[in-house]
Amino acid sequence: MKLKLLPFMSVIALFPASLFSNTLYFPQVAFGGGYSTTFAIVNTGTTAVSSRLNLYTQAGSLRSDLGGQLALAPGNSTRFTIPNSGPLTAVWGEFNVPALRLSRNEDKLPIS
Repeated sequence: MKLKLLPFMSVIALFPASLFSNTLYFPQVAFGGGYSTTFAIVNTGTTAVSSRLNLYTQAGSLRSDLGGQLALAPGNSTRFTIPNSGPLTAVWGEFNVPALRLSRNEDKLPIS
Protein backbone atom coordinates (compact mmCIF):
# COMPACT_ATOMS: atom_id res chain seq x y z
CA MET A 1 0.00 0.00 0.00
CA LYS A 2 2.80 2.45 0.81
CA LEU A 3 4.42 1.88 -2.59
CA LYS A 4 1.20 2.82 -4.42
CA LEU A 5 0.77 6.00 -2.39
CA LEU A 6 4.31 7.32 -2.93
CA PRO A 7 4.01 7.94 -6.72
CA PHE A 8 0.66 9.69 -6.19
CA MET A 9 2.17 12.00 -3.57
CA SER A 10 5.15 12.73 -5.85
CA VAL A 11 2.85 13.83 -8.66
CA ILE A 12 0.94 16.20 -6.37
CA ALA A 13 4.20 17.77 -5.17
CA LEU A 14 5.12 18.72 -8.76
CA PHE A 15 2.12 21.04 -9.23
CA PRO A 16 2.60 24.68 -8.18
CA ALA A 17 0.35 26.05 -5.46
CA SER A 18 -1.05 28.62 -7.91
CA LEU A 19 -3.04 25.85 -9.62
CA PHE A 20 -5.15 25.29 -6.52
CA SER A 21 -8.13 27.44 -5.63
CA ASN A 22 -8.01 29.97 -2.82
CA THR A 23 -11.76 30.12 -2.46
CA LEU A 24 -13.63 29.62 0.77
CA TYR A 25 -17.14 28.27 0.20
CA PHE A 26 -19.93 28.65 2.70
CA PRO A 27 -22.56 26.10 1.60
CA GLN A 28 -25.37 27.33 3.83
CA VAL A 29 -25.74 30.73 5.46
CA ALA A 30 -28.90 31.49 7.44
CA PHE A 31 -30.23 34.89 8.47
CA GLY A 32 -33.57 36.38 9.46
CA GLY A 33 -36.31 34.71 11.46
CA GLY A 34 -34.21 35.02 14.61
CA TYR A 35 -30.88 34.02 13.02
CA SER A 36 -27.77 36.02 12.22
CA THR A 37 -24.50 34.79 10.69
CA THR A 38 -21.03 36.18 11.38
CA PHE A 39 -18.06 35.31 9.17
CA ALA A 40 -14.57 35.47 10.68
CA ILE A 41 -11.90 35.55 7.98
CA VAL A 42 -8.20 35.41 8.84
CA ASN A 43 -5.30 36.39 6.58
CA THR A 44 -2.50 34.04 7.66
CA GLY A 45 -0.29 35.17 4.78
CA THR A 46 2.30 37.91 4.47
CA THR A 47 0.49 39.92 1.77
CA ALA A 48 -2.43 42.32 2.17
CA VAL A 49 -5.69 41.03 0.73
CA SER A 50 -8.73 42.76 -0.71
CA SER A 51 -11.64 40.74 -2.05
CA ARG A 52 -15.41 40.54 -1.95
CA LEU A 53 -17.55 38.14 0.06
CA ASN A 54 -20.28 37.15 -2.41
CA LEU A 55 -23.56 35.62 -1.26
CA TYR A 56 -25.99 33.88 -3.61
CA THR A 57 -29.58 32.64 -3.49
CA GLN A 58 -30.15 28.89 -3.59
CA ALA A 59 -30.90 29.37 -7.32
CA GLY A 60 -27.46 30.96 -7.86
CA SER A 61 -28.38 34.65 -8.19
CA LEU A 62 -25.98 37.13 -6.59
CA ARG A 63 -27.38 38.93 -3.51
CA SER A 64 -25.29 42.11 -3.77
CA ASP A 65 -27.21 43.60 -0.82
CA LEU A 66 -25.73 40.99 1.54
CA GLY A 67 -22.04 40.64 0.59
CA GLY A 68 -19.28 43.14 1.05
CA GLN A 69 -15.74 44.14 0.22
CA LEU A 70 -13.20 42.90 2.78
CA ALA A 71 -9.62 44.14 3.18
CA LEU A 72 -7.17 42.33 5.43
CA ALA A 73 -3.60 43.28 6.31
CA PRO A 74 -1.09 40.45 6.79
CA GLY A 75 -1.78 38.50 9.98
CA ASN A 76 -5.09 40.28 10.63
CA SER A 77 -8.68 39.14 10.74
CA THR A 78 -12.08 40.66 10.14
CA ARG A 79 -15.69 39.86 10.90
CA PHE A 80 -18.65 40.33 8.60
CA THR A 81 -22.18 39.92 9.97
CA ILE A 82 -25.44 39.37 8.15
CA PRO A 83 -28.05 40.70 10.55
CA ASN A 84 -31.29 39.10 11.68
CA SER A 85 -33.74 40.82 9.35
CA GLY A 86 -36.88 39.59 7.62
CA PRO A 87 -38.03 35.97 7.36
CA LEU A 88 -35.65 33.03 7.69
CA THR A 89 -33.57 32.91 4.51
CA ALA A 90 -30.78 30.54 3.41
CA VAL A 91 -28.08 31.58 0.95
CA TRP A 92 -24.58 30.32 0.12
CA GLY A 93 -21.36 32.26 -0.21
CA GLU A 94 -17.81 32.41 -1.50
CA PHE A 95 -14.71 34.43 -0.71
CA ASN A 96 -12.08 34.18 -3.46
CA VAL A 97 -8.57 35.63 -3.21
CA PRO A 98 -5.73 34.64 -5.57
CA ALA A 99 -2.39 33.43 -4.15
CA LEU A 100 -3.31 33.50 -0.47
CA ARG A 101 -3.56 31.12 2.46
CA LEU A 102 -6.99 31.29 4.03
CA SER A 103 -8.24 29.74 7.24
CA ARG A 104 -11.80 29.05 8.33
CA ASN A 105 -12.36 29.84 11.96
CA GLU A 106 -15.45 27.83 12.77
CA ASP A 107 -16.65 27.69 16.33
CA LYS A 108 -13.58 29.58 17.57
CA LEU A 109 -15.02 33.06 18.01
CA PRO A 110 -14.23 35.62 19.23
CA ILE A 111 -11.05 36.71 17.47
CA SER A 112 -9.14 39.56 19.05
